[in-house]
Amino acid sequence: EVYSSKEDDKWAGVPFGQHEELTQRIQNILRDYPFDVTFLKELLQNADDAKATKMYVILDKRHHGKERVISEEWKDLQGPALLVWNDSIFSEKDIQGIQQLGLGSKRSDSDSIGQYGIGFNVVYHVTDCPSFVSNGETLCILDPHCRYVPEANSLKPGRRLDNLKSGFWNYFSDLKSAYLQDDFPGYPKEVVNKGSLFRFPLRHTNTLMRKSRILPSKEHSLQTTEPLTADYIQRLINYKWDLKEAFFFLNHIRE
Repeated sequence: EVYSSKEDDKWAGVPFGQHEELTQRIQNILRDYPFDVTFLKELLQNADDAKATKMYVILDKRHHGKERVISEEWKDLQGPALLVWNDSIFSEKDIQGIQQLGLGSKRSDSDSIGQYGIGFNVVYHVTDCPSFVSNGETLCILDPHCRYVPEANSLKPGRRLDNLKSGFWNYFSDLKSAYLQDDFPGYPKEVVNKGSLFRFPLRHTNTLMRKSRILPSKEHSLQTTEPLTADYIQRLINYKWDLKEAFFFLNHIRE
């Protein structure tokens, strides 16, 4: 028996199925990863899993220019940020793995456990839009709110930009200082074009705190209402984030 296309259309139905917002999924993950010393320990472990030998933590307290940026909304990300650099380079496998929320790319690698897996999501305690530059050539941006980068959507909530040395920093010139591409003194110059540089713009204002749909409820977080200013993060680094013991369990990182 042949059915008409009109009849097919009549019974085509509408989209349906179980779904969880990415921001809600991340919020649930953060409940299992309190915002305490484990924050930097997770990043340290990730770097060690990637066979990095060095890792630097840089607190950038500056406010950067807002004219030549990726989007209007990106201007919110040009304030103070926590930057973490290590001397490993992202492989294509790693770049694919960091996009798989909670899985990671190194589950089957006997030399690396949890490389940029579920533990990496602790960074969302301090930021709504983490990003990283690998080997000075590739910029990857994770945007769970689909707010900060053009064309981000629920299927691909972020953006990857390659060949940065072919004019990217000149075109988006106000991003240069935000990603340490300027001549700002006080940080090792190797962070500019080698290894992997992560940037975590802080929720440094009440407005950014209110706009976030990621922050976990108060009972699961060190704080949820106080803006994460650079001075606040500085106090945490000085008094709570003692990483000396973590080095006993590392295989590769020496400084």
